[in-house]
Amino acid sequence: MRIKANKCGNYYIDSFLHAAYHTDHNCKLQMVQNALARPITRSPHSVPTSQLLSDLHWLAIHKRLNFKVATLMYKVLSTQQPAYLYSLISYHQSSRLLRSSSQSLLHVPR
Repeated sequence: MRIKANKCGNYYIDSFLHAAYHTDHNCKLQMVQNALARPITRSPHSVPTSQLLSDLHWLAIHKRLNFKVATLMYKVLSTQQPAYLYSLISYHQSSRLLRSSSQSLLHVPR
């Protein structure tokens, strides 16, 4: 996806994803999530936080971000809505005939 600004100068999904996938933000959010899980479950510090997150049915921050992006992409591809996100999607065009040519792969700009 590429950065595209609307009339108000707001950036669409790229700026969100760039900030969301930044490791410093993930680390801080994960620390907050871990800190909240312990008092909610009233667990001692001997219980690992991964078990607490599992008991609460919470995904870790990086897994939740991947889930949200995958869900958003599925909805955009299946309904072609919202149009401003659908217009940002481009399918991968291979220059050679590959086994993956029959799959609907998306182009990821570098």
